Amino acid sequence: MRSESLAILAAAGAAWMDWRFAKVKNEWILICLLSGLAARWLESSWRGIIDGLTGALAAVLLTGWLFVFRMLGAGDIKLLTVLGIFLGPSHFLTTLWLSFLFGAVQAVWILTRKKLWRKRILYFCAYLRTEEERRRKKIQRHPYPYRQGSVENPENIHFTVPVLLSLLCTFLYACKS
Repeated sequence: MRSESLAILAAAGAAWMDWRFAKVKNEWILICLLSGLAARWLESSWRGIIDGLTGALAAVLLTGWLFVFRMLGAGDIKLLTVLGIFLGPSHFLTTLWLSFLFGAVQAVWILTRKKLWRKRILYFCAYLRTEEERRRKKIQRHPYPYRQGSVENPENIHFTVPVLLSLLCTFLYACKS
């Protein structure tokens, strides 16, 4: 089985956990990480491992800062890192771009359906004012988390779902080619 197929399985399991428990369990991440490394080894030996670790590094560098602002959860970052191992940097970048696109579509749909646009825009403006004030007064080095409340708030999405959708699209496109 190719590592891309295992990536879909990893993302599907993570999406189910995220939807069910609002958390991606570390045990699942560890199993997926080890599976990714084993799959890459079986496919291409050291070259596969290096490609996978490069993909994981790309995931951490491109998405880690989103965790600092609490725009993505730790489980999302860990899942994306594991997917970087499965996919390598080039396929990972495509998947990440599509994930953000699907996440934006999901967010727009939720904001429109729940009529939350005005509330979220006002919250964002207040957030920017607070951060500017904190920066000017040199209060605390780390930014205040952007996420408002818990994952149960309607505007907080389960990002593992857009990640899974992006993987499916990437995989279907690769199969056509």
